[in-house]
Amino acid sequence: MKIIIYILATISIVLSISGLSYEGPKKNAVRLSSIISIIFSSIAIVKVSIIPLIIGFAINWIFRLLGMDPGFPSKKSFKK
Repeated sequence: MKIIIYILATISIVLSISGLSYEGPKKNAVRLSSIISIIFSSIAIVKVSIIPLIIGFAINWIFRLLGMDPGFPSKKSFKK
């Protein structure tokens, strides 16, 4: 189980570091999401627990539901 935690956390950190260089729409929200992922992935590595990864994923999913993710269309885009 430790190996899985290390692999998931490392992948999350690498993807989040690339998210810090994002320059598209809603870049501040993407950077905030990347910072949250890096923090919770680092905690998961230090504590060797999957719970911080789940919490970080849940927070980022809430951001997505709030429309802070650039790939998630808001309700305004469906109105014509």
